[in-house]
Amino acid sequence: MRQKQSRTTLLKNCLALSLGLFVCSWPTLTLAQSQQPSTTVKRRLPGRRVGAGTRGPCTNPKQPLVALIPDTNLGLTAEKYPTFFWFIPPTPARTAEFVLNNEKKQEIYKTTFAITGSPGVINVTLPANATLPPLEVNKNYSWTFSLICNPSDPSAVDFVQGWVQRVSLSRDLGNQLTKAAPRDRPAIYAKEGIWNDTLKSLSELRRANPRDRALTTDWETLLKSVGLDTVAKAPLVQCCSQTNRASEDTRSTSSTSKPSTSSSTR
Repeated sequence: MRQKQSRTTLLKNCLALSLGLFVCSWPTLTLAQSQQPSTTVKRRLPGRRVGAGTRGPCTNPKQPLVALIPDTNLGLTAEKYPTFFWFIPPTPARTAEFVLNNEKKQEIYKTTFAITGSPGVINVTLPANATLPPLEVNKNYSWTFSLICNPSDPSAVDFVQGWVQRVSLSRDLGNQLTKAAPRDRPAIYAKEGIWNDTLKSLSELRRANPRDRALTTDWETLLKSVGLDTVAKAPLVQCCSQTNRASEDTRSTSSTSKPSTSSSTR
């Protein structure tokens, strides 16, 4: 019971700084409590983590589309092919689109897939294949996630925009993650400010343990720590079925690739 209570407080001691970073004092970590995150985000990047519908009743302004990212609009990852998360509100839209651009503003990945219109959190993982090179370390990539409200009217969309940057792990940190129990990994990622991987590791735990209230509490605490209180209790929902392979490409090749998506009910 004592161990379970410790895990329940996994993210409760995580303090959100003004830049959306974390300094944590979890007992499972061996890092000094005074050590600052090594992957410091120094400035806010242009973006929009709350939806901005352009035309039509795609979503209710009182319950908008939301990107699960810090308020810097930048999420860090150690993954070559990271995972992205969004909250989709009740919507008549049945199609969503995700586009990733490199630092030169060149489109390197695009996918369109079906959604149910039911509210909840979905996630998409970049596909690891020959047509899409891995993200480069210390490069900023911009992305746009859109709800297609009217397929016959390209301007009728609701969208959010953000950034992702891949960071390299030190040997010590890599070893720590390798040796850590799955339940301890979200805390380690959060201590380093690696947002995308914190979300991914915690969501995987929730999928594997859907009735574990401690994990649900950890998830809610994490989102609230970066000001995402309004979607903290949103369920993870089933997604996604691919609808348009021709829309998935990179600018450097005409080959197509399939997105990796996964989710579960809470």
